[in-house]
Amino acid sequence: MSENSKQIGYLSELRVLACVCIVVLHCFKYSCSLASDGIFVINDNQMNISLIIQYVMNWAVPCFVMITGALLLDPARNITYKKIFGKYILRMVIAIVVFSVLFELIDALLSGESITLYTFANGLKNAALNKSWVHMWYLYMVIAIYLMLPIFRKITANTNKKDMLYLIVLFGVFLIAFDIAFNGIIKSILLNQSGSLSSDLQDISNPAFYIFIQKIWPLYLFLGYAVHKEFIKIKPIISIILIISGIVFISFFVLLEKTVYNETVKSICYVLYSFNSSPGFLLIALGVFSLFYSLRNAKSGVLFKIIKQVDVCSFGIYLVHIIPIKVFMVKLRLDPYKYGGVFGVLWFSLAVLVISFAAVWLFKRILILCNIKINSRST
Repeated sequence: MSENSKQIGYLSELRVLACVCIVVLHCFKYSCSLASDGIFVINDNQMNISLIIQYVMNWAVPCFVMITGALLLDPARNITYKKIFGKYILRMVIAIVVFSVLFELIDALLSGESITLYTFANGLKNAALNKSWVHMWYLYMVIAIYLMLPIFRKITANTNKKDMLYLIVLFGVFLIAFDIAFNGIIKSILLNQSGSLSSDLQDISNPAFYIFIQKIWPLYLFLGYAVHKEFIKIKPIISIILIISGIVFISFFVLLEKTVYNETVKSICYVLYSFNSSPGFLLIALGVFSLFYSLRNAKSGVLFKIIKQVDVCSFGIYLVHIIPIKVFMVKLRLDPYKYGGVFGVLWFSLAVLVISFAAVWLFKRILILCNIKINSRST
């Protein structure tokens, strides 16, 4: 295996782990939602553990963005406007349109409705307005990152270690502290006290000055690049401490919200463990990413071949994994808690992962076979 493969091979492992965690996240998200609606019957301990697992798994999305930063912010890679718009963004747009329509068709079938032209039109409307299934928001966010890539790459091409660390600290202050403090905690307190916000108070969350965009994702983009290029070096033991600290942080506020009665405190707890800018997600994502980077090496064998296969299918798995969840949990009311409690949901998550991987792998094989057939005809 080449040195370059060794350098980026750990990213395949990270993608696979993050993909698995996304599946687990959504399985617990749907099971908790159905339990809250009284469809699944579980006790308080099972609900608390399920919520903790659900929100701890949220580190996976920041990690995906960190992987993107490690790969696409590297000045050594030749990334042109043609590639950005003709490959990266086009791929996302096609996925959004195709799967928004597909999901609308599936919703119609699951609800027993007739499929008409309105069904297709509504799917297209959902694609335009980001109103499709819960996980599709990620594709719109990735498009925003791709649109900013030429500017972000200018930064990394002319940035030394000191400048990169300064940028990351700046992003941390404005994209984490501001979002948590103003968009989360302060607005929650004011809403709980008055029931509504005046126009002046609403302007608190819309300042005249901000860094690029008010979302957290540029921080993770540059953080992944900084770790990959060793601007930031974290020892494995420190990475493990970061991961444990993030899990403890999220678990503490999930449980605290369940034990307090003050609505303001509840709102603050919810913000701290659920916002994408939660420090808990940052600690886990940074810890996992840096740990995998520290332990990177050239790998071979059956397990690594399986990882590579799953990695190749990871985007497809992300797109389709909600389908078996909706079919079995929402439509057929299959309650995984009946088969081992929380462990039942974990086993269900594994089944969803296997089904999704098999579907994507088979679809890719069919496309390859069709391509070979077409090529053989033309020769």
